Amino acid sequence: MPTHTAVSTEAHARLARATRSHAEALAELAQVVPGLETRGFAHAIRRLLDGKNGPGFVPDAYQVDRDHRTLRLWEIELHHPIPDAKMDRIAWLWFLLDCEEWALELYRTTPGLVPMDPVDLMSHYHRMARCSTTA
Repeated sequence: MPTHTAVSTEAHARLARATRSHAEALAELAQVVPGLETRGFAHAIRRLLDGKNGPGFVPDAYQVDRDHRTLRLWEIELHHPIPDAKMDRIAWLWFLLDCEEWALELYRTTPGLVPMDPVDLMSHYHRMARCSTTA
C-alpha cells in the first residue's frame, strides 16, 4: 500500500502533467488565433455589459471582436467535458450579450487543436430555462 507521501507525490505529478498539457494547448491555440486573451475576462465582460457583472466564470481563453460584435470563448477539454454548471453560466452570458446585440461563440478544443464547431448556446440556454421553470 502506498504511503501518504507517495500518493501525494503521484497526485502532484499528475497535476503537473495536466497543467503542462493545458498550458501547452493554450500556447498552441494562441499561435493560430490572433488576439487571444487569457487574462482580464471579468473586466472585458463588465465593459461589454455596461458595467454589470457577468455570470461568474472564467474561460480558458477569449477574444473580443468589436468589429463583428462577437465574443469568442475557448474551453480546452483535457480529461472531461465542460461541467454543466459552467455551461449554464456560459449560456446565461449568451443571453445577456444577445440582449446587448452581441454574439457569443463557444469553442471546445482538445490538445492538438482538434477543430470543433461552435457549441449551440441558444439551445442550451432554452433547455436550461425550461428546466428552471419546471423545477
